[in-house]
Amino acid sequence: MYLQVCEGPPLRLWKSVVEIPATPEEVLNRIVKEQHLWDEDLLDAKVIETLDSQTDVYQFVQNNMAPHPARDCVLLRTWRTNLSKGACALLSFSVEHDRAPVLGIRVNVLLSRYLIEPCGIGKSKLTYMCRIDLR
Repeated sequence: MYLQVCEGPPLRLWKSVVEIPATPEEVLNRIVKEQHLWDEDLLDAKVIETLDSQTDVYQFVQNNMAPHPARDCVLLRTWRTNLSKGACALLSFSVEHDRAPVLGIRVNVLLSRYLIEPCGIGKSKLTYMCRIDLR
């Protein structure tokens, strides 16, 4: 399900909710460390800098439909596990970094939030909200 939340800023806030047959920790790990397994458009991805065990600066490049150039994104990401009732969360937004050269059209992620909540044995409800300028 996709939902467009009406607000004042010119870039819309998008929200998506889906149930996944995996625990919140497994879903979080797949999002944070295994993007290559679920993102068919991924060309390259790397951690630019690790700030602590739950925070990093991450760069990835995605292929785009021809004739458009690839999209490049540099994010400050932070995640938490064992939140209330076994939930996990991942928050990220765009940053500039000396060791992150522009590898395509630089995307501006104003807001990206994942909330992963348990919803039964071995199942999770993933709520994703984002406000992104794809340029």
